[in-house]
Amino acid sequence: MRTGAKVRLVSVVGDDLAGINDTRHIQTLKGHNTAVYNALHSNTGQLVAAVADMDIFEHMDGVKVASIIQNEQPNLVCFDGNISSK
Repeated sequence: MRTGAKVRLVSVVGDDLAGINDTRHIQTLKGHNTAVYNALHSNTGQLVAAVADMDIFEHMDGVKVASIIQNEQPNLVCFDGNISSK
């Protein structure tokens, strides 16, 4: 964190679809910010303003992703719409 504060996330998840995410292949990249998207909507639901930081996706290793897919042989592969086409 840029402030130098020591931060820890402590939480619980349920034994359900939302709580059983496989995080084995999520990599932490030092010196980079986690991708974020924040939006402000009006009381009628219209988008008023938004800000996004998706730069970290430029550092995703395509060779590593391909290797994981080849080794794991998943039935379905989904990608974030913000990753580079490279």
